[in-house]
Amino acid sequence: MEGYVGYAEWGDVVHSGDSGSQITIARLFLQPGTYRVRPIHKAVKFAKYFVKDEARRTRTAIVADPDTDPVRKRHPELAPSYRYAMYVKDKADSRLKVMEFPLSVFKEFNKRYLLNKKDPGGIKDGGDWQITVTKTAGGQRNITKYEAQYIEDTPIDDSEAQKIKDLIKGTKVKLKELFAAQTSEDIERRLYGNWEEVYGKKEANSSVSGKEGEKINSEDLW
Repeated sequence: MEGYVGYAEWGDVVHSGDSGSQITIARLFLQPGTYRVRPIHKAVKFAKYFVKDEARRTRTAIVADPDTDPVRKRHPELAPSYRYAMYVKDKADSRLKVMEFPLSVFKEFNKRYLLNKKDPGGIKDGGDWQITVTKTAGGQRNITKYEAQYIEDTPIDDSEAQKIKDLIKGTKVKLKELFAAQTSEDIERRLYGNWEEVYGKKEANSSVSGKEGEKINSEDLW
């Protein structure tokens, strides 16, 4: 699994609004529903475990290499999910956010690149996408389906591009660090440890700020 965590190159497939100036970069969690987003820059890629505990609560952990992970050797039922995350402009409120998404959505982004060599997250080449999430019952676990459809070109002008760049560069934790792999001890604790000790407090990365609190950054956007 060489390359986790790092930027995903297009062509390579593996397993602010009317409300005022934006100073925070929130997380956009894809729950069942329909979203219109405008990708920005490149996606980071990583491998993630999802586990349902006895109380049917979802636990997660990011792993550097599932093939050599000692936690997976102790718990062979663990199956890694290969995920991506990138900055997007959420058209619902015109805010810059960090969106995590599965391989199926990345493949759709990538198809557009392969078709016309246009960068899906490019300032001039990128455009709006509609992402639809549905969840259906499937035996012991629900089945979540993600569909991504290109809508139209939405080039970003120089003024807005600079605002986005300044917002991201004004933060200090890089996107790759936000989705960095956890240690074996942390993975074991997050997946099988005491819930209150691990998840009792709101996770720091649910919202990140450009001026205060936890912050995120990026490397040489354009």
